Amino acid sequence: MSREFASIHNPSDVAISKETTDYLNYIREKKNAKDAEPKRTEFIFADERMLRIKEVIHQIADNNVPVLITGESGVGKNIITRMIHAVSNRKNEPYFNLSCSSMSKNILNEEIFGNSFNPSKERGKLELAANGTLVLHEINELDLNTQSLLLNAMQNGSYEKIGSNQKVNLPHLSFCLLVPLC
Repeated sequence: MSREFASIHNPSDVAISKETTDYLNYIREKKNAKDAEPKRTEFIFADERMLRIKEVIHQIADNNVPVLITGESGVGKNIITRMIHAVSNRKNEPYFNLSCSSMSKNILNEEIFGNSFNPSKERGKLELAANGTLVLHEINELDLNTQSLLLNAMQNGSYEKIGSNQKVNLPHLSFCLLVPLC
């Protein structure tokens, strides 16, 4: 089973229109007055480019395709992943964020794939996020071996835990892969 990939490049390459700014100010005033409080999964789109990103989010949300999101630090890549999860049929399933640059190779591999020899890490994020969404930040920091294992898991919908020959199936897991641009 081969999977297709989707990508969103630099979500911040948009200008917020005056109407959007006015509406955001209105919501803030209402929120401060305790008259209305927007839900965390509600997002306002008025700019043409943001409307296009919203369309892409809705197109890919329920298709179980890995999503590559690129952009400079602070452009909203993580917000896009939360939006994808919130509008998908996985919205009530687990959502995990994992930073690939903050751990050593061995610990990161245990976190992602699990380790049959370590009871506290027996189930990795891939297994824990089954039917949900797994967001991997800064995947460019992964070593080539881990990238290869992750690519095989995404393409085949299964993987082997560290220290085991038993396959773990990932039938409906959604991947969001984040890459910072310098």
